[in-house]
Amino acid sequence: MLNQHNMKTNKKRSIAVLFVIVLWLQSIPLVAQVTAKKADAFVGSIGINIKLDRDRYKRDNGFNTKVKPALQDLGIRHVRSSHFAHSTYGPQNRQLWENYGTRALFVTGSYEGGQTPQDVRRHSKAAADYIYAVEGQNEPDIFLVEGFGWPYQQYTDRNGNNHLNTSTDYRASRAWHQDMIHYLKSDPATKDLPVATTPMAFGNNVSKIVPIAHDLESFHHYTHRSTITTNLNNTINQTHGYAQGGTPKPLLLSEFGWKTSGSNSVTERTQAKNILTGFCEYFNRGIKVSYIHELIENSWGLLRTGGVRKPAFNGLKNLISLLGEAKFDKVNKKWNYPDFTTKSLDFEVLNAKGSTHKLLLQKSNGSYFLLLWQNVDRSNDDGTDKTIGNDAVTVKVNGNLASATQFRYDADFNFVENELAINNGAINVNVPDNVVVIRLTVPISQGYRKIENKSNKKVIKIDVNGSNGSAVLQYDWKGWDSQKWAFIHLGGSYYKIQNKQNNRVLQANDSNVDGAPITQRTWNNWNPQKWKLIFVGDGYYRIENKANGKCIQANLSGGNNATIAQRSWNNWNSQKWKLTSLSSDNARKSAEQALNTTVEPLENEALDKWQIYPNPASASLWINYSSDMEGVIKIRVSDLSGKDQSQISDKLVQGMNEFEVNTNTLTIGSYLVTVETSQGVHTKKFIISK
Repeated sequence: MLNQHNMKTNKKRSIAVLFVIVLWLQSIPLVAQVTAKKADAFVGSIGINIKLDRDRYKRDNGFNTKVKPALQDLGIRHVRSSHFAHSTYGPQNRQLWENYGTRALFVTGSYEGGQTPQDVRRHSKAAADYIYAVEGQNEPDIFLVEGFGWPYQQYTDRNGNNHLNTSTDYRASRAWHQDMIHYLKSDPATKDLPVATTPMAFGNNVSKIVPIAHDLESFHHYTHRSTITTNLNNTINQTHGYAQGGTPKPLLLSEFGWKTSGSNSVTERTQAKNILTGFCEYFNRGIKVSYIHELIENSWGLLRTGGVRKPAFNGLKNLISLLGEAKFDKVNKKWNYPDFTTKSLDFEVLNAKGSTHKLLLQKSNGSYFLLLWQNVDRSNDDGTDKTIGNDAVTVKVNGNLASATQFRYDADFNFVENELAINNGAINVNVPDNVVVIRLTVPISQGYRKIENKSNKKVIKIDVNGSNGSAVLQYDWKGWDSQKWAFIHLGGSYYKIQNKQNNRVLQANDSNVDGAPITQRTWNNWNPQKWKLIFVGDGYYRIENKANGKCIQANLSGGNNATIAQRSWNNWNSQKWKLTSLSSDNARKSAEQALNTTVEPLENEALDKWQIYPNPASASLWINYSSDMEGVIKIRVSDLSGKDQSQISDKLVQGMNEFEVNTNTLTIGSYLVTVETSQGVHTKKFIISK
């Protein structure tokens, strides 16, 4: 960074105006399976520059009144900072790590708390447990151009050789960097810290400082009033010049941003839109962490000097809150990240302009998050906002969707949430020049689950001695069939929740009164028997009835066999439920081992058109089939040699269909069930274990 922030306006004046064909290709509608990236990885790519030694950070007890509350509310996990061995700023940096889990990119240079390579080692040792990486000298080329005689423009290396930076050869900065590498890698306390390259103000100067040893490639990218991706691919290619023809190292974008006053400024609303869409563009390019410039500063900052939060702050806070999952363990000083493998989604964005870009993310609960935005120049020449209309597109998902929920920024950059209509997998979206998020949920996979309450850890069970209309109970988990439930997708967002013991389903109380009991009843396709699953975070759902909108709630005042009730949603833990799959329990595994064979996994791909349950089966096998049209379905059961055991035909309606196959006459063993419709022929394997 520059010593005086207004000098940054002189950077990168030469902005390319060519339309890069790669950007055009990126906007072509997707018509294939696309593997999602982790939503939490996107949140983990968001960083910010902080400068604890500056007056605007210190004034009015600023660290405690501005810095800490802001970083806590934002949920940002990466800061670019310095002064780790300083008597004041060192403990402050450590507080951010110990309280909020913020990892630090160490920005080095004369005034940045690392005047010499030995200083860098000293500061790095003081913070080695939370430094993310150590970065080379900050922008030596801008200081040479501006005529600043900073010490690292001339340098005497550890062997006594003198070096001087020139406009064609940054030999002093190269020698300084190599000495820094030497001191860091030769010290046991710092040898494992990744080292990033020297971030140049101008990408074409990379060729004038190589070769330098490094683990990460760092660069800066400022576009002022131009489109965010202006010259981005060229700058990235120039930064890969650090590899000198070898394999490029991972990228860090250690500075980007927009100012809201002075020359080349934008409005605060455009600053917010640029920052939000910028993080998406940079993540799409595979950049590990991008650091916005900066937290507190009247023009560049997310906060003004007095602590007032700009629109960009609200927008970023809400985006991180929506997509983040990892939790920081303050006791053990480590992040606990969601451990899962993302799946693919078969979708396309139809009728989109070339400027409409996208990013597909997924959370550990299986929900997809499709981020859409227009990558456009948002400012007029005088800095005022351009009027940019929405891009009306259709998102077509080729498969079965449970729900589509839109999160759209309002005037204050808070999200407004609303459900979108789904018509044969098609969703209409008006894409603004800001990020709009579409959460796409698919039916949960087949198989039985226990329904465990967050507050008291008890599970939902039927009264085995009860009949239609009997109250549903709570009990400690025992693994009984009366505690196991199948969630059978009914189309859209709704499920019937059917018990394994007696095949009765959960039903809301007809009274619509808070506190009335949830009951068990034979399936009749009534709305009180249909339930919507709404993810509320941390692996928990609220279970909301279609007829009355009431949620299922545990009985905190009662113990085992207390009645489960319905109540309006209040965001209480007693209304939050974890749906733990029992698809790989010991009974199923034992059956497979006894038969020395394998079965179709119960955890099918999220968008499978048909499901079977239970598996293993005994007297009956149930088939759920999602059809795009009316027609006829033929169901055939055969042994593994292909010999038919039974056949049935039935009417097929558009939407979700359910069929029961009598398997009572089958002996223990493995079988195949084949369904044939005008939409194709499909086969699954199942087991009979009586």
